[in-house]
Amino acid sequence: MRAVIRPLAVRDLEEQAAYIARDNPQAAVRFLDAARRTVDFLMRNPNVGGPRPAGIRLKDIRMWPVSRFERDLVFYRVVYNQLEVVRILHSARDIPGIFAEFSD
Repeated sequence: MRAVIRPLAVRDLEEQAAYIARDNPQAAVRFLDAARRTVDFLMRNPNVGGPRPAGIRLKDIRMWPVSRFERDLVFYRVVYNQLEVVRILHSARDIPGIFAEFSD
């Protein structure tokens, strides 16, 4: 299985890393490494994540926390035998509102 990281998820990673780096640049590097390791884990275990949270209409979305950064969540689905990373969002954000722009 291969991973496809959508542009919005890449932007999410960049924004979260920049936010973390304001106070701790080394933690930002650890965050990016942890996100990469989490996606690798999900490629090997694609059904491990919980089903889509309430308020998210996008079909077949699952979520899983970033290793060691558990408040940051990877939202993904398996499409045609590939892991599609849709967003990577901090749990304090308005997740249903963010996903309102998506449709099946």
